[in-house]
Amino acid sequence: MTTETKRLFTAIGIVGQFYLPDEDRAHVAALKPGDAVALKAEPTNQFDANAVLVTTLKGNKLGYLPKAVAPSAKLFLDSGFLINARVDDVLVNKNKNFTITVDATRA
Repeated sequence: MTTETKRLFTAIGIVGQFYLPDEDRAHVAALKPGDAVALKAEPTNQFDANAVLVTTLKGNKLGYLPKAVAPSAKLFLDSGFLINARVDDVLVNKNKNFTITVDATRA
């Protein structure tokens, strides 16, 4: 059995941390380069039906993929690809922004 892995995004900035409750912002603040994160499509999101939520592996909200790339990621999620995402960098600023790299694998 062969697998196909495709690099979807490299060092894509995550958005929306400013709107997270303090409890979730604490999880953003604890991120380190190399940490695994999960992506979850949110088709019922009231602001964007293509929204893709970024969470810790335990499900804590960290932010969202930007609108410009979310539809592509959602297509892979909806198509049954296994999505692997990890933190690339954590930027030191008031919002503790971070970037991720996302790979998609299909068996």
